[in-house]
Amino acid sequence: MERQPRRRRRPALSCLECRRRKIKCDRDDPCTHCVSAKIQCTYKTYRNDPETRGLTPRSDAGRALSNSASRPASPAVAGQGPPPNLGRSFQDIADIASAQTIRADERRTGTSNVVGTHNISPQNRSSEAEPDLRDLLRRLRKLEQDSTGLNNLGSPELARHVLSSTHGPQDSQVVLKKTRLWKWSDWMGESEEFETVLAWFTAYIEAKDPAKEVSFQEAGTQALAIEIGNLYESCKVLARRLKICRPTRNISSPSPSLMPPSREVADAMVSAYLNSFELVHRILHVPTFWAEYCEYWDHPETTTMDVRLKILLVIGMGSSLSELGDATLRQTATHWVYAAQSWLSGPLEKDRLGLSGLQVHCLTMLARQIFSVGGDLIWVSMGSLIHRAMQIGLHRDPKHLPRMSFLQAELRRRLWATILELAVQSSLDSAMPPRLSFDEFDTETPSNINDDEMDQSTEMAEPHPKDGFTDTSIQLLLLSSLPTRLKILRLLNDLRSELSYTDALALSDEITTACRENMAFGKRFEGREITKFHRNLVDYLVRRFMLPLHCPFASKARSNPLFHYSIRASLDASMAIISPEPDEKFSRLMAVSGGLFREGFRYAIATISLEFLAVAKSQQLSGTIHRDDRYRTLLKSSVEDMIEMSAERIRQGDTNIKGHMFLSMIVAQVKAMEEGHSGEQMIAQSAKNSLEFCHSVLQRRLENAPSPWSTDTSTMTMAPMRILISGGGIAGTSLAFWLSKLGHDITVVEWFPTLRATGLQLDLRGHGIEVMKRMGLDQAFRAKSAPEQGLLIVDSSGQRRAYFPANTSGKGLQSFTTEYEIMRGDLCRIIYDATKNRAKYVFGTSVEKFEQMGNGVEVLFSNGETDTFDLLVGADGQGSRTRKMMLGAKQTDGFEPLGGSYAGYFTIPKPIQEGEGYNATAYIGTNNRTIMTRRHSPDQTQIYLMCRTNSEEIKNARREGVEKQKEAIAKVFDGAGWETKDILERMTKSTDFYCEHIGLVKMNGWSKGNVTLVGDAAYCPSVMTGMGTTSAVVGAYVLAGEISKHCGNKDSKDGLGKALRAYEQKFRPFMDQVQHGISGDAFIWKIWPTTPFGIGILNFLLGLVSLLRLNVLGEWLLKENVKWELPEYEEVGSMRL
Repeated sequence: MERQPRRRRRPALSCLECRRRKIKCDRDDPCTHCVSAKIQCTYKTYRNDPETRGLTPRSDAGRALSNSASRPASPAVAGQGPPPNLGRSFQDIADIASAQTIRADERRTGTSNVVGTHNISPQNRSSEAEPDLRDLLRRLRKLEQDSTGLNNLGSPELARHVLSSTHGPQDSQVVLKKTRLWKWSDWMGESEEFETVLAWFTAYIEAKDPAKEVSFQEAGTQALAIEIGNLYESCKVLARRLKICRPTRNISSPSPSLMPPSREVADAMVSAYLNSFELVHRILHVPTFWAEYCEYWDHPETTTMDVRLKILLVIGMGSSLSELGDATLRQTATHWVYAAQSWLSGPLEKDRLGLSGLQVHCLTMLARQIFSVGGDLIWVSMGSLIHRAMQIGLHRDPKHLPRMSFLQAELRRRLWATILELAVQSSLDSAMPPRLSFDEFDTETPSNINDDEMDQSTEMAEPHPKDGFTDTSIQLLLLSSLPTRLKILRLLNDLRSELSYTDALALSDEITTACRENMAFGKRFEGREITKFHRNLVDYLVRRFMLPLHCPFASKARSNPLFHYSIRASLDASMAIISPEPDEKFSRLMAVSGGLFREGFRYAIATISLEFLAVAKSQQLSGTIHRDDRYRTLLKSSVEDMIEMSAERIRQGDTNIKGHMFLSMIVAQVKAMEEGHSGEQMIAQSAKNSLEFCHSVLQRRLENAPSPWSTDTSTMTMAPMRILISGGGIAGTSLAFWLSKLGHDITVVEWFPTLRATGLQLDLRGHGIEVMKRMGLDQAFRAKSAPEQGLLIVDSSGQRRAYFPANTSGKGLQSFTTEYEIMRGDLCRIIYDATKNRAKYVFGTSVEKFEQMGNGVEVLFSNGETDTFDLLVGADGQGSRTRKMMLGAKQTDGFEPLGGSYAGYFTIPKPIQEGEGYNATAYIGTNNRTIMTRRHSPDQTQIYLMCRTNSEEIKNARREGVEKQKEAIAKVFDGAGWETKDILERMTKSTDFYCEHIGLVKMNGWSKGNVTLVGDAAYCPSVMTGMGTTSAVVGAYVLAGEISKHCGNKDSKDGLGKALRAYEQKFRPFMDQVQHGISGDAFIWKIWPTTPFGIGILNFLLGLVSLLRLNVLGEWLLKENVKWELPEYEEVGSMRL
């Protein structure tokens, strides 16, 4: 028989080193002698017992990271060893962290957040409690060493045993929620304190079902319960409708537009991102990104897709923090995230498998959580990101790779550190393993240097001291606590790992220390480099690991006081989450974001509301609940803050109504306990009030959402059609606005390579103004309106002869200048921005030909592609190719020129002069020549040259190019007087010159089969009426209204013919009045003066009527005064913005 080793009879109390040196040990952990000698202090109770290491002071771990961050890094060369002062790697930090069990050598100061003293202010995050924690650790260790364990105390030791004994599942069982494993916050929600609220909620849902036979004690509760159940179901319907319009919910969603906002807005959004998220998650090299950004604006056509996506994602994430980031931009950013994810999911090519592709991937992972685009499924996507990063060697330090630039080496280290941070956060939120360990990589920590200290030519840069702030400092702070957080995830989520309470207390101590050190570092640089936003975000990313760490033990603390510290730790962390340092940007981020930002809030809700109920029930049992209690009052205030936070999240895009309702019910339940009654009706009323609020918010959001359904929650009223609109001008975008709001699948093709936001000034009159209001765009219109004040008539010497001011009274007919003057490009942009998320825009493409077949139209595009649509709409202007193809070669195309009337338009640089004012100035010259200037900005003036001539040269020039047109116009206007000479000289240098043969379009029918026309393509009224833009927007409104009226059921395609006929019958009377009297031989041309004498008389008469303030232009010349009533469409009216 093998001889058993002799066991020491008396346990050794001194550490191994003191016993070896034969000196007296003070038995501290670590002891004073080991601390002085700077060696590891180890205790061994019996000779054959495993060694129990003392915890390495945190300063050692920090020193390891700091040494690495302070090293003078250099470009790595294959086969070349690290310099002597290179420092420690991630693995070194991991080794240090794995050796840690307790921290007994630090002497800390501060105040304690002890629950028993009812002091849980999140600002008191200190460490006076740590001596108690260390004492508890020692007691637990002694129990373990005595081979008794915690089980002798009648309490399970391991986290999973705590949960299984509390909630039922055994070790071999798994709980699923909506096909996914439960998270730690789900377990917290099953605590017995919530049983009353959950029971009432179940009763409300079942009350409307007679088969359930749900009964209530108090009169009136039954009716309330039924109403609650109906409200809840209605809210769920609204929530589902809102989710339908998400890009990830609809495979047939229109391709997202990859056009950024204006340069001014984009610059602000980029700065907001770089000054916030980028300092925490290092993804970009800022100088390189700025160079790419400027190059994109200078030459967008040559920008690669990866660079374009980087720019758009940065702009989008910046919009989540900036005041300029309105709801429209946020919705657009959501589509950019979808586009980036689609690009990443495409065939793996070189641009995806590189540093730039990884930057897009990291930005997408972060943006998905900010914009709630699958933010709760980030862990799934992180696997792909980690694999791609490892495929290109980011898990190996650059010194092991072929030689590369210093910038490339540092960028690889930064990206790998960011991927690690994203990985641990997603693992925590999903309750899944992090899929990474320190044994799988040797990449060193990034250097502590600024971005502007390195570029492609940099060979080496000396790192800053560890206590100095750089662009990398915040990332290094997060890295210092990464080993601890990774160990927490291993113990929580690995199948074969067991989290003991001893481990939980030790790791909790490390997290608390990390948070304190992070805050101290942030305070040291407050007001300079680190803002409140940075401090809040870093604290949130680290502190939230406390909640799942203590969750299993806190749930058992009511029955076992040994776990009482877990309640205190969880509550402190939750208070810190809901009450960060006051900062508008961070508050906005927590209100609008999903993913990791929503999960932390859910943990806080469960923890604080649980404690609120537990305290109230405890005081109810003790008979003290009727007394005022500061602690309970503080908890109630925190719950009410969470109710308001839940409400704000719903306003900003969340669809979770249960949180708001349950919190409201909990407050009502505690109030009922305080008043001494069951609270049956009080709780029901609170649930009803909460759901009514949530329903109203969701309803308003749905009305403004790009939803393919009506806002009626009872039924779908629209069977969507595929509609192609040819032309992206005013008429085309206006029609796309209404039809996309009705839920149709809209595609707009425009031959111009981008949105054609060019052109001179235009206006809206009469019914056009009303339609703009019905679109909900009148405020946006006014924000961009041209500042024109009126029309000034001058003679050849520049002398003022008449003045007609704009009618700003809001009553009567408009004058020449209306209240609604705007540059064409601005109006195009306004309507386009309102539709780009609901309609698909294809630029640089036009309809080559089409063929009507059955109930559809087969279209061949200029790019060679073909597609089939239910309806083709020609909105391609006065010279419409769609109109010509629809009518065929045997019919005239409907265009009627007004004799030899031509117009040339362009802008010239001309700074405003003192006392000049923003006026239109018209000069009537001899021989049917008129010149008008219109000032729309301090630096530019618009020029309008209009003439009536029989010149063959100008007629032929329109087919020969812009320069020939300029020459022909110059010959016609030569010697016209006034400022003609200067204007013609400037015309030769203009880059936006456009010549038009003035005319109108008159047709016997605007539709043929499944093809119809709108705007100038169908009924151009000519520039002479002043009604071109008004006719376009009103006609688009009527066409969409008739489609909604006749196609509002499952047989919508069968009703299309009726809709097109009704469109013409309804709108033709309007256009007949607008076009009445407009022709090439109209009476006005016969009496129009062409000689100096006749022009003088005309100017005199105009001056007279202007003096008498008679609106002759609005009443006699322009065609605003139309006797026609704008129809109301119920279906369209309910879809207004």
